[in-house]
Amino acid sequence: MKGLGVVLAGLFVLATSGCAPQVDVEADKAAIRSVVNDNVAAENLGVVSGLLATATDDVVSLPPNEAPLVGKDANRAYWQDFFSRFNIQGTATTEEIEVVGDRAFVRGIWTYSLTSQGGGEAQQETSSYMLIMQRQPDGSWKWARAIWNSDQPASIATSSQPGTGKAVPRHRFAVQLGAFEKRGVAEALGQELSSHYQRTMLVTPVTVRGRTVYRVRILVQTKAEAEALAARIRREEKMKIWVVSLTESRSETR
Repeated sequence: MKGLGVVLAGLFVLATSGCAPQVDVEADKAAIRSVVNDNVAAENLGVVSGLLATATDDVVSLPPNEAPLVGKDANRAYWQDFFSRFNIQGTATTEEIEVVGDRAFVRGIWTYSLTSQGGGEAQQETSSYMLIMQRQPDGSWKWARAIWNSDQPASIATSSQPGTGKAVPRHRFAVQLGAFEKRGVAEALGQELSSHYQRTMLVTPVTVRGRTVYRVRILVQTKAEAEALAARIRREEKMKIWVVSLTESRSETR
C-alpha cells in the first residue's frame, strides 16, 4: 500500500504540472515589437490617441530636457504640443527585449527626421530609447515607462524650428526669462532675444500646478557667462530674470 501511495502521488504531480500555464517568451517578444511598431506608426501620423492607446493609465515618460510626464493627461499634452509644431518620420530598431514575468524592458534605436510645421530643412536625428512594458489581464502588452535621448551632441533651437544639427558645446547654465501661458508669446520673445544677443534659445512646455506654460531660457556654458549675460539683459531690457543651473535641481535666483 505504501508503494501504491508513492506512485499515485507521482502521477498527481505529473498531471498537475502539465496543467500549469506555459509562458511563450518568443510570442511575448513578438507582441512587444508590435507595440513598438504601432507607437512609431502613430508618431509618423501625428496621432496622439494612437500613441497612447498602447500605454498604461499610469504611464510615466522621461523626455530629454523636460520634467517627468506622469499619467496619460501629461503625456497627451506633451505630444499634442509636439505634433502641433513638428512633423516626424522615423523607424525603430529593437536591440534588446528581456521578459520577466508580467514585466519586460526594451532597448532600441530610434532614427527619424524632424521638420517644422512651418517648413524648412529636415533635421536628421538618432535616439536611444528604453521602455518598461507591462502585461495586461488579457495577455496583451502596454508600455508603462519610457525614456529617450539623442545620440548626437547637444544641438538646441527654439521650439518653432528644429535644431540645426551642428554640434555645440554642452550648456550647463541658463538665463531664464520667464514662463508664459501662450506658446506664441514665448516663441516671439525667444526669437527676438536670441537674434539680438546671438545666443541659443530654448522654449519648452512645462507643467506647473497642473497647467502647461512655456518657459524661455538662454543657454550658456558657465555660471560667470550666465551672470554677465543676465546683468546685461536686466540693464538693456529692464526684465526680472534669474540664472539657473542645468546640472542641479535647484535654481539660483538673482
